[in-house]
Amino acid sequence: MDAVIGSVACDRASQGRAPQALERSAALGWTPQEMADLLNSVQPLAQLQQPITEEGDALQDVLADTQAPPPDARVAEEHRRSGVGECLVHLTEREVLMVRLRYGLDAHEPQSLQEIGDLLGVSRERVWQLEKQAFATLRRLRQSTVLAE
Repeated sequence: MDAVIGSVACDRASQGRAPQALERSAALGWTPQEMADLLNSVQPLAQLQQPITEEGDALQDVLADTQAPPPDARVAEEHRRSGVGECLVHLTEREVLMVRLRYGLDAHEPQSLQEIGDLLGVSRERVWQLEKQAFATLRRLRQSTVLAE
């Protein structure tokens, strides 16, 4: 590093300007990539709270993703999904399908009892009975109390 500083000081004095990266690398016997890596490693770091614009905007304000949910909400949603998945394994395939369709799980839009009945080839009343039966099964599970909390 001292060699780089000495080289830059000599070039500044002799040419009246800062040397170009190629001139520096040639003077030191380094490849241009090694010189670029060195220059990148000594760049000043910007802190997230440090103002970076003339209006006083901080880096964290400029980089913030306002469309994405906060991390804690994403973690809570993932925890809820895994808990629901653990509970649904205790139901029959038909009950699982009915619950997924009825409540819009797994990117489905929530559907009415009539729509689900038409899809399954049963009456609206039978779908309601299946839903009631599925929730009775779910209430008996230990995982469902954890999920309810």
